[in-house]
Amino acid sequence: MDTEKKPIHGGGNNLNVFWVGVLLIALAVAAPWFNLTVSSPELVKSYIASFGVSLLMFLSLYYKCNNSEVNLKINYIKLTLFLLFIFGTLSTLWSINVDFSVSKWLLWLISAFSFILALNLSIENNSLTKLSWGLILTAGVIAIIGILQYLFDPFSLAQNAMPASTFGNKNIAIQPIILILPLSIFLLLSKQVQNLKAWALIIITSLVIVFIFYTTTRSAWLAFVIELILIALYLIINRIKLREWSHWNKNKGYATIFGILIILVLINLNPNSFSNNSVVNDLFVDSSTIYSLTDSVSGQAVLSSSLRFEMWQTALNMYYDSPFIGTGLGSYSQNLANEGYATWVINNTTHPHNDLLELAVELGLIGLLIFITVAISLTIGIVKIIKNTSNGENFFYYLLFIALIGSFVNMQFSSPYQMAFPLLLFGLYSGLIAKQVDKTVGPFKTIIFPLKVVYKKIILGIATTLILIIFYFTYYCWINTYNQLEKINISKDFTNIEIVETPIYHEGMSGILYSLGGSYFRHGRYKQSSQIDEQLLKIWPNHLDTLWRLSYAKHKLNQNTKALELATKLKELEPQGLYYSYIAQMYIYSSTQEISKFHQTFKELLSQPENFLKLNADTYRFLLFFTLSSKDLSQYAQTIYDKYKQYWGYLCEVENNIAIHYFNLEQFELSAQHTMEAINRNGDCLNPQLIKLLDEKGLIEKK
Repeated sequence: MDTEKKPIHGGGNNLNVFWVGVLLIALAVAAPWFNLTVSSPELVKSYIASFGVSLLMFLSLYYKCNNSEVNLKINYIKLTLFLLFIFGTLSTLWSINVDFSVSKWLLWLISAFSFILALNLSIENNSLTKLSWGLILTAGVIAIIGILQYLFDPFSLAQNAMPASTFGNKNIAIQPIILILPLSIFLLLSKQVQNLKAWALIIITSLVIVFIFYTTTRSAWLAFVIELILIALYLIINRIKLREWSHWNKNKGYATIFGILIILVLINLNPNSFSNNSVVNDLFVDSSTIYSLTDSVSGQAVLSSSLRFEMWQTALNMYYDSPFIGTGLGSYSQNLANEGYATWVINNTTHPHNDLLELAVELGLIGLLIFITVAISLTIGIVKIIKNTSNGENFFYYLLFIALIGSFVNMQFSSPYQMAFPLLLFGLYSGLIAKQVDKTVGPFKTIIFPLKVVYKKIILGIATTLILIIFYFTYYCWINTYNQLEKINISKDFTNIEIVETPIYHEGMSGILYSLGGSYFRHGRYKQSSQIDEQLLKIWPNHLDTLWRLSYAKHKLNQNTKALELATKLKELEPQGLYYSYIAQMYIYSSTQEISKFHQTFKELLSQPENFLKLNADTYRFLLFFTLSSKDLSQYAQTIYDKYKQYWGYLCEVENNIAIHYFNLEQFELSAQHTMEAINRNGDCLNPQLIKLLDEKGLIEKK
């Protein structure tokens, strides 16, 4: 990609594609570099993508305002994408949460503007080569930051799942790379890429491959394998004509060997031998911390494919209840958190990790059918391009299509199209394919009508103003709110937490509040956690985890009346397998000395079906703990302990509590056995007083 000073105007009434590359690289770098305790990488990228692509799109349209004619070319790709966008926009009318729908619609707007921008770019080979360089450099930036994090972690960026580059999560970071990497083959075989350019390309590509290896993301690996197979298939089929339009020499061969050596060396480096900046990660709170993978599974369930099936089932349940038009853009998280679709294991995720299922939830069967027509239109468009152009010309568009296929494979197990970067690339790629279809086979309908240049500019000015107003009441307010929340979090004074109530709630704010409240809750700062959770309940009044946390926090703050009210509400909402309402009530009754109610609640919980009691480790753990509060309940301690061990195995806290139980019964040898079990496992949770008393009796073996 050329680096000399570039005019914005690219000639021929087209925007210089160089600036698209600049936007992509800026988007790769964009992150909350300074907000370290409250941050949302995805909001920052959405903000940059929205303003950047809007600016470039309006500039590209401005260059078309030099004649008194409007020429609209319509093909099936444009038509189906237009229908999908319009139907998604209309879904705000029946959305279960309009604010969340607006947040999601703004992401779709990025893709729509990117599509329009692509239609106004030059598709000459030189421009496509420059665009490919911009994309590869973007992938390189993502990869280099991620590799440095994996080996050294020198940046202040916190990561939920390393190495995350600037995305906060490695699974999100890999999504744009899936869409970019196939284009490295286009450049590698290009006659324009020679000498040092070839070496630079292969080194960058090698680093990208290393980053992919470091992420250990199976769905991404599957997507890349499918992409490689389809590219190899194309090259094999067209091997006879390959030399006519491609270029390969010894220089590229040597560079490739060097690239392979880089890969082999880097994938064998051990990150544990380098420094690790973990302090920032301990402070880090962002919307992807709880909401990126399997999120909250009550802290117990193991991340596995079966868990992903559980998420998919929640999406299917939502679809079954609103099968035709869905519940509106961005509604999955609202449905799960507040509308009764939570299960004992899936109750805090914002995405089902399958974009097709999420689309079905949001737009129902109609939305799915429109999307299928989009996929068919793109496929037909690529087939027509391949049939009607030479291999050298159609190879670029074939690679775009392969990149989309790889991304579509990935979206069966992840959520790339809930993120700004992949949506921007989808709009860009589909727009380029649509424009090439117009050039190759022509549109099926052309609408031409006169419009004076001055009127064009007035309309463009009005549209620009309207978009700026929308961005002011959304992105500007959201960014300002996150900055204010950062300051509040540093001060630890959440009296003014209401500042998060922007004109339109950002969809990610609920995740931020949930994560932030949870952080204070886990550290025993119940005043702060209760203030945050009270604000979150304004958004999601039926959110299970928040009701539990707030109930317990109110109990710890000696506000037992309010705590009992929250626990009672939670009891009405909790699905089988979750029993935090019982736990909260037992804490409250124990504190208020309502012994009969305490015993009644304990026995009521213990009488629940074992198939449900065993699902969450906290249930038996708390039951054992409460047996220590009453002699009448101590008879259940051994049985509860055995059940915990049967289903969940060893836990230091459980061994400590059963040891205390036997000590209270003056069965000191049994108490010592359980104490030694924890000591031998380096248990650091043991009661020091218990160890001292047992040691005085000579029952603790010195190690």
